Amino acid sequence: MRIRLLLLLIGLLMVSTTHAQRLDAPEFAQRGEYAVGSTDIVLSSPSRPLNVTLWYPAQLEEGEEESRIHRAFLTLTVEGNSAPDATPAPADTPYPLVIYSHGSGGSRLVQMWLVEHLASWGFIVMAVDHAGNTLIDGLTGQNDTVATYAYRPDDLLRQITEAEDLNQEGMFAGLIDTDNIAIVGHSLGGWTTLQLGGAHLNFDKLRDYCENPREDVRENVCFLLESEAEIATARGYDTPPTGNWDTITDPRIQAIVTYAPYNIPSLDTSSVSVPAMVIVGTSDDTTPPVRDTYPLIESLSVPYHLTTLQLAGHNIFVDECPNTNFVTEDVYPSCSDEVWDMDRAHDITNYMTTLFLLQHLKGDEQASTLLQPENINFRGVEYTVSN
Repeated sequence: MRIRLLLLLIGLLMVSTTHAQRLDAPEFAQRGEYAVGSTDIVLSSPSRPLNVTLWYPAQLEEGEEESRIHRAFLTLTVEGNSAPDATPAPADTPYPLVIYSHGSGGSRLVQMWLVEHLASWGFIVMAVDHAGNTLIDGLTGQNDTVATYAYRPDDLLRQITEAEDLNQEGMFAGLIDTDNIAIVGHSLGGWTTLQLGGAHLNFDKLRDYCENPREDVRENVCFLLESEAEIATARGYDTPPTGNWDTITDPRIQAIVTYAPYNIPSLDTSSVSVPAMVIVGTSDDTTPPVRDTYPLIESLSVPYHLTTLQLAGHNIFVDECPNTNFVTEDVYPSCSDEVWDMDRAHDITNYMTTLFLLQHLKGDEQASTLLQPENINFRGVEYTVSN
């Protein structure tokens, strides 16, 4: 299994992720007005150093191009559509901050179709490799369940702190609006995102679910109970709390976006305090909507937007499989979808996400109007908003 995953990694990271713009892409799914730059930093820590990439609106000099080879691991690389270390574009007002959290076994580079797109629309995007929970960690035997579930939310808070520092001096001085922040995440990244939005980790709730699971729901969440005490210790508790654990959030977070959120039975999501966009495939059997998305929506008391891609699976949100022999029959499902054209699904996801963030981070009235149900009409998409 590890060899197959390694082959997939090599195939994904050594092939360009660039795609031609679809002719039927709606306006806000098309590249925005800004060129895109990117740069890498490391959040230093004796126990948990983190690799971070920023994508941002850029002002290109003569000869500069939006083309970059990102180094993922040793000699493994992935090509993106951004200019390395380009000069940020001057802004009339600071650019809102968007922080992205990858899914389990993923990478900060697995949804570049999203992060580059958001930067082109006037957002500064930060993405981290969650140490102990990346594809490389899995391949090298360094997976760490306790660190993953204890520290993932704090990884995002550390990026907010770093953004504050970057805003004081250097190339990003005065350009990052840290009073208007959104968190975006896929799968376990969605679980992380919800906690930054105000949800509480709650092992009693998970225990109740695992003792009385719904029928026909794939069991891939109850293993977490085995690590409850260790996760509590890592989060600073003497003993595991009863009921809701403390929230890990920041009052400057104004909105959250979660794709195929994972393990909702382990969260009290009724305390989410900011508007939410949820996008999910109805045929997802990794984070089945009946277990995760639908109970989440039922619990929310804040404004929400639910976008469902009919018959789409869990991996509809990752980068599409490259055309390479490394992608064998065994690994093809990890970067494809049985029903959807991946580029089309990404266009729709970019469209909905961009409008939502323009509405809640920039106060864009046109975006708010376009997100009204009567204005969303994509084939294969069902869309509802809270009253």
